[in-house]
Amino acid sequence: MHAEDCCNTSVPIYIITSPDGGAGFALRYALHNWLYHKWFQPFRSEIEYGQFVAKQFYASRPQVDTPPALLVELTNDLHKRVCDQVTTFQREVVNLPSDLSFPGPQFRDQRFYILQPLFRASTIILLVEDFDVRVTDMGKLPVLLTLTGEEHGLSQRLSFESIRHHVEKFISETAVRVRLRVAIEFILAQHERETAAFGPQPNPVESTKGLQNGLGVFPESFMRALGWGGEPVVTGPSSTWVDTEVCTGWSRASASEDKSFYQYQEKSWRFRQLVQVSGVEYNRGTPQRRYSA
Repeated sequence: MHAEDCCNTSVPIYIITSPDGGAGFALRYALHNWLYHKWFQPFRSEIEYGQFVAKQFYASRPQVDTPPALLVELTNDLHKRVCDQVTTFQREVVNLPSDLSFPGPQFRDQRFYILQPLFRASTIILLVEDFDVRVTDMGKLPVLLTLTGEEHGLSQRLSFESIRHHVEKFISETAVRVRLRVAIEFILAQHERETAAFGPQPNPVESTKGLQNGLGVFPESFMRALGWGGEPVVTGPSSTWVDTEVCTGWSRASASEDKSFYQYQEKSWRFRQLVQVSGVEYNRGTPQRRYSA
């Protein structure tokens, strides 16, 4: 559910499309894959309850020539309404009637779906026209990194001081133009600071009692994929199951899934978009140039 996707996430990324067009799948897959590899540490990252670094939102720009300052204002106003809606959902969902789509009580239990203060306090804005399908390093994309002013629950106020030397343009005191890599590294640093101040949220131990509720599957299936035999069932967060001094990289199953599906999808959609912008038609075999009307 989109409301739960907003929880346990560090920052929203608002992809602003043109008024007459959307964002291609190449951008969606490329951005997700880059974010995942930037954030994920095999056998160490907390992944339960949908924990991730960012959630993508897609919104149409009101006008092509919308000034950056106004775009920031409109986006942050939208983000506040999104956060308010999530809060309302979490308050009301406990009283919703049973639904065949959710036969168990898990979807009503929102204790460990936390709308993070950092998620409320910051946004990243990406213009779809700044995505060049020929550029494979997504970290080079120019973005707007903004502070919303919603600082309740943070250990201290947010500031751009630590990335000042990376700022390409100051839109205002609370919005700057930087590269995506700088923006995400800034967010990850703030997340580490908040974790150091308050501990990981949700609590890894408390939230993984009855782990199948948090992951939607039983832990035994993960254990078998990681090579367990008939040993006792492990408990606690999955980040504690594996000795990272012995296993230094992804498990074979996870690495294979990343390559065979996620990376493949990105390459496939990049190729399709590249063919489109090159003015040729791809017809199973050899691409053929279009004839002008």
